Amino acid sequence: MQDTPGSILRRASPLMLARLGIAAITFAIPMVLARLLLPASYGTFKQAWLLSNTLFLVLPMGLTPSLVYFVPREPARRRTFETHALLLTTGLGALAALLLMTGGRLVAELFHNPELLQLMPYVAAFTALKLAGTSLDVAWMAEGRIKASAAARVSSEAVYTLCLLGGALWMRSLQGAFAGVVIATFARALACWLLLARQGFELSGKDLRRQLAYALPFGAAFALVIPQQQFHSYLVSASVTAAAFAVYSVGCFQASPSTTRPAILAARCGSSVRPWRASLSSSCRRWRCSSSPRRK
Repeated sequence: MQDTPGSILRRASPLMLARLGIAAITFAIPMVLARLLLPASYGTFKQAWLLSNTLFLVLPMGLTPSLVYFVPREPARRRTFETHALLLTTGLGALAALLLMTGGRLVAELFHNPELLQLMPYVAAFTALKLAGTSLDVAWMAEGRIKASAAARVSSEAVYTLCLLGGALWMRSLQGAFAGVVIATFARALACWLLLARQGFELSGKDLRRQLAYALPFGAAFALVIPQQQFHSYLVSASVTAAAFAVYSVGCFQASPSTTRPAILAARCGSSVRPWRASLSSSCRRWRCSSSPRRK
C-alpha cells in the first residue's frame, strides 16, 4: 500500500508538534536572559553556546543518525547498534569536555573574553552530558516510536528551559544559568542511559565497523559544513566585544530561516519518514531474495 501525503503528515505530526512545542518553550530563554544579564554576560552566554553546539554537532560523527538506517532494517540487532551509539557518544562527550578544558584559555584569549574562561568548566560539563544523552529520542524514532521520541524531545527541552531560567533567576548570574543547564543535561543523560541500557549491552566488532562505515562519511560532511556555517560567529566573536556579539547573535537569530513553518514541516516529515523508508527497503530486499528463481 502506498503512503499518501496525508498519511505521511500523520506520521510526521508528533515530531512537528514537538518542534513547535520546543520553539514555544525555549522562546522565553533569550527574552529572560537579555533582561537579566548585562550585555557582555549575554554575549558570553552566546559564545559559550557557540562552542558547545559546534562540538555537539561535529563530534558524534553521524553515529546517532546511523540508528535510523540500521535499526529498521535489522530490528533483531537493535540492541547492538544502540549500544554502540550510546557508548561512543558518551566517550565523545568526554573528549569534548577535554578539548574545552585544554583549549578554553586559547579560545577566551581569541574572543578577548576572560569571563568565558571562568565559565569553561560549566561549558565542558554540559557539552559532555548533551552528547551522552543524545541517543534516546533518535533510538526511539528508529524503532518507530514516533510519539515517544517526540515526548522525549519536548520533556527534555522543558526541563532544560526550567533549569536554565530557574538557575539564572535564583542566582541572578550567568553561573546560575549554566549550573541549571548542567543539571538539565545530566538528567537527560541519566534518562538516556537508564532507558537504553536496561535492555542490556551488546557489542559486535563486525557491526561496529559497518555502523562506522555508514556514519563516518556523514560525520565528515558535518565536520566541513558546521564550521563553515558558524565561521561568521567565530569571526565576529574574535573581532568585537562580547556585548557587541550579543547584539549580532540576536540579529542572526531573527534572520534565521530554520524557524519558519516550511522548515519545521520539511525537517519533521523527513525525520519521521526515514525509519519507515528503511523498513520498507529491507522488506523489499527480502521479497526480491525470496521471489528470485534459484539456479539448479
